[in-house]
Amino acid sequence: MNRVKKVVAVIFCLIAVFSMMTACLKGNSPSPVTITETEVVMTVKTAVMSDIAGKKLVDYMDALVAQKEMTYIAEKGMVKQINTLKADASAKQYWMLYTDDDEYGNDAWGVYTYSGKTFKSATLGIVDLPIKEGSTYIFVVTKF
Repeated sequence: MNRVKKVVAVIFCLIAVFSMMTACLKGNSPSPVTITETEVVMTVKTAVMSDIAGKKLVDYMDALVAQKEMTYIAEKGMVKQINTLKADASAKQYWMLYTDDDEYGNDAWGVYTYSGKTFKSATLGIVDLPIKEGSTYIFVVTKF
């Protein structure tokens, strides 16, 4: 009986160690996309798309879709829906895209604050906007 208890204890310890290792690995690699009721935040990570040279934001979004991180609908380069979040053009709602990439951001077109950092309106849409490792892109439904 004592031997059975030891075997069970070892099995539980192995399960605990495996669970902690899995949690640590996931903790070191947070999701490249965060979706709330009001915004969608994407940070470009080579873990999602290893070769980002020459790639556009739409390519990165497609890679996120392939990895089942998100879904989206776009028409003529305009984002209409991300997951279940929709912009209603009849109510004059549109997705605004903001970035921390100074080369492709313009504060004259508006800014957005996220986690204490200011993001500028993107100067290009998802089809034309080049991505850069570590850059963050934020979609916000805005009413005009």
